[in-house]
Amino acid sequence: MFASHIFRTQRAPAGLLLSIVLRLSAIVLASLGALCTGAVLLSYLSFPRAAATLLAALSPEVTYFVESTVPLVALTIDDGPDRRDTPVILDVLRAYNARATFFLIGRRVRGNEALLARMRSEGHELANHTYDDRMSLFVPHAELASGLSITHAVLRPFGEIRWLRPGSGLFSPVILKMAREKGYQLALGDVFPLDSGLSNPRFQRWYLLRHTQPGSIIILHDAEGRGVRTAATLHEVLPVLQSRGFKLVTLTELAALCLPPSARGPSS
Repeated sequence: MFASHIFRTQRAPAGLLLSIVLRLSAIVLASLGALCTGAVLLSYLSFPRAAATLLAALSPEVTYFVESTVPLVALTIDDGPDRRDTPVILDVLRAYNARATFFLIGRRVRGNEALLARMRSEGHELANHTYDDRMSLFVPHAELASGLSITHAVLRPFGEIRWLRPGSGLFSPVILKMAREKGYQLALGDVFPLDSGLSNPRFQRWYLLRHTQPGSIIILHDAEGRGVRTAATLHEVLPVLQSRGFKLVTLTELAALCLPPSARGPSS
């Protein structure tokens, strides 16, 4: 028994050491992950086209921007429809003769069908932004697939639905496969002024004017008060972009630049 006791006391430090090593490793890995995430975010904010080019090379199935010298820019607006915010955005777009692609939340469509009809009548495009506002990466696959189908069903009466943007813009190989199977092209963007969480209009205006270039895909947000802020930002940014020769178009119109002339639709 005495020998056994000595044996146990000799093993304890090794177990304690292993525990400390594992905990330190976890801390180091978490820190490295945070540093990598921060570095990616910083590079995306500082050099968005360069960062988007790298991401596009890693995921060629995803559209981040269109390589072009033609001064066309796709404006995309997430998270609507919203009966208070969306009409304000539409009013600004109509005032400046700008078109956009609205990535819509399926559960928000009911009761707002008139807004979707207005979007289509004013030349805008509708797209699938899943059924609710959760991060798609963490939604069970069967539930996500069902939500995409439900959202497609409520959007389809208003026109063809070609584009998908997953919740929070994060995706996996499974989500890419799901998009292919459902006939979607997955679209993110290369100009995102963090307006989903950052309520700083001055920064958003500066960022949009600093980084928008031919072929850019701009990401802005609607609903829950953000749409009113987006409308105010667009009211200031659109005339400046237009004075620089840019035209704001839908994603499908921008993507048509990648097609041979014989495959493009009538020019607008």
